[in-house]
Amino acid sequence: MNAATRKRGFGGVAVLALRDVEDATYVVLIRKDKRARGADLFELPSGGMLKGETPHTAAARELREETGYTAATMEALTRFHTEPGVLEEPMHAYVACGLEAGRQALEEGERLSVHEWTVEDALAAVDDGRITDAKTMLVLLLARSRGLI
Repeated sequence: MNAATRKRGFGGVAVLALRDVEDATYVVLIRKDKRARGADLFELPSGGMLKGETPHTAAARELREETGYTAATMEALTRFHTEPGVLEEPMHAYVACGLEAGRQALEEGERLSVHEWTVEDALAAVDDGRITDAKTMLVLLLARSRGLI
């Protein structure tokens, strides 16, 4: 999706993509190159919704574009506001399972890499400050409290 065609004001999505490998479950994270900020940031695949797009469709699209994965199942987890009074757009979080690998479809100039951490490592990274992205922290902790991870 070209950045010029992406519109603000329709909301956003974040995807907790889970991959079972042998005896462990892995969380798919992306690391965006944030050289302008001076640090890289680990986060869940996420992005803005397009005009007329449902949250479910946007979540599937963002997962495919940023990670290359498609999911056999994509279930809604929650809806939340990231900064009420400043950003009125809601963010919708989904849990994706049954992942099938494919090719990323990054936007022009977008630089990110895909990383898979065990659920235990991802939760530890929230606790020790390696994961600082608020939506990622919220979704991981909510999924843990609901017994999903």
